Amino acid sequence: METLVDILRTRALTDPDGIAYIFLKGSEECKITYAQLDLEARRVAKLLEGQGSSALICHLPGLEYIYSFFGCLYAGVIAIPIYPPRFNQKLDRLSAIVSEIDVKCALISQSVLENVKPLLSEQPNLSQVKFIKTDLPHSLTANDLPFLQPEITGQSLAFLQFTSGSTSQPKGVMLTHANLINNLQAIHEKFESSKDSVGVIWLPPYHDMGLIGGILQPLYIGFPIFLMSPYSFLQRPMRWLQAVSQYKATISGAPNFAFDLCTKRITDEQAATLDLSSWKLAFCGAETVHAHVLENFYQKFKVAGFKKEAFYPCYGLAEATLIVSGGVKDKAVIVESFDATAIESQGRAVKSSVDLKSSRSYVGCGTAPKKYSIKIVDPITLKSLPDGAVGEIWFTGPSVAQGYWGRSEESERTFKAKIAGDSETNYLRTGDLGFLQGDELFVAGRIKDLLIIRGRNLYPQDIEKSVGESHPGLVSGTSAAFSIEFQGEEKLVVVQELDRRDAKPELLQEKSTEFIELIRKKIFEDHDLPVHAIALVKSHSIPITSSGKVQRQATRRLFLDNALPELRRFQEGVQVSS
Repeated sequence: METLVDILRTRALTDPDGIAYIFLKGSEECKITYAQLDLEARRVAKLLEGQGSSALICHLPGLEYIYSFFGCLYAGVIAIPIYPPRFNQKLDRLSAIVSEIDVKCALISQSVLENVKPLLSEQPNLSQVKFIKTDLPHSLTANDLPFLQPEITGQSLAFLQFTSGSTSQPKGVMLTHANLINNLQAIHEKFESSKDSVGVIWLPPYHDMGLIGGILQPLYIGFPIFLMSPYSFLQRPMRWLQAVSQYKATISGAPNFAFDLCTKRITDEQAATLDLSSWKLAFCGAETVHAHVLENFYQKFKVAGFKKEAFYPCYGLAEATLIVSGGVKDKAVIVESFDATAIESQGRAVKSSVDLKSSRSYVGCGTAPKKYSIKIVDPITLKSLPDGAVGEIWFTGPSVAQGYWGRSEESERTFKAKIAGDSETNYLRTGDLGFLQGDELFVAGRIKDLLIIRGRNLYPQDIEKSVGESHPGLVSGTSAAFSIEFQGEEKLVVVQELDRRDAKPELLQEKSTEFIELIRKKIFEDHDLPVHAIALVKSHSIPITSSGKVQRQATRRLFLDNALPELRRFQEGVQVSS
């Protein structure tokens, strides 16, 4: 099968009553079969006739998102899944995408349209966009909507996947049907999924892991998946694990912060009510995977039958479609201790005893799938580096995207990089730093986020890990570490969100002093590094991407502009202030 349309059509014809997706909305189970999805996709394709070559998908997570996505494919229209505009939210991102792509229409529901209507006048270029409501009542049947084969091939663009924008402005990654099918096959090989698999996913459908891993992968293999809104999980993390338990899921996963959130927000009593024994593959990716987070999750939920071997660290990015590397199913997670001094000062990964103060634990993110290759390359000289050397992660294989929409020069640099001495092979420059031990990939961090302080290369996620460990009330993913220049030197700054309970006026003075002292102490113990400034801010005020990654450079700009909603600030030589 050459396209995603071929895959859905085959499912609809050979297994029409098979359940494709079940969206969990409270206690309600909204189901759609392959035949129903095929019909809805045809209906949306009909709505898109004559509306241009691309279409925005502006739905909230749910079945509408899925059939609107496939409706675009059925119409031969490039789908552009986006973060749905919410009530009272500025439309800057939507406006920027419209300007870049020159898109003429958007698929939207009545409720979302009502939310954005008052804001449309603030962005003049949105006046060119026709908003098409897909949730209008209808009684159309398959006879009313004959299938029309779109004029597409494996090399046709399926959709534009906008990057998270963790270090730069979001860019539209161009993915063909062939890119997607190759990556879906790679995930299948790595995950060893089958038609007997059962999935649970709360990840957003406008992000690569949610859309490709959570929606397209089950369709590719032919197993049912239970979907949830990310808001449902964030409001009450227990809902995720309850769904895994209730529906006997075998595959589910999320970024590192979600496992940490479950550990800290779910009580021992609640954990004892779950049955997680069916969970065979708990993938963890999209951000740095921390060994202590996995261990703490296991210790909390082993009472529910969760097995440590279920953890599956992996690495990927939008420019590679999704997966770049993954481990071996049912095998223990590879955790190695390396000398931080050698990594920071010499760019070499030297194994060390876990008991040493300078030791840092790194989680292995597996190996490349078949037909793919990972290289570690010096980002300056472009020379391939040996095992254990820290450099930029480069990747090649059939799922590497076609480039960035409308950015030919940047696409050439990023997607067609050449290793010195090899003029034949094109590589994707990931922008991530890492190293190999044999074929096993260890990810160190983003090049643009790297902190260079006192001649040491420091990785912000290592600092943020220490911050999260400084107090049991701090959750992974709620801090940002970066450097600023102060009196001619690079200095460390940490921004940390406070839970609403700790930010109450009657507790703030005592709690903030405690947090500041513990953060300073922990960072000095772990990294021999003083903290120049710590800003404690309100919950949900650190900028994040659509996939939940902390935007450190955006946070840095807000800090320098005094634009963060600070509750307390510590700064060297300055008294703690409110």
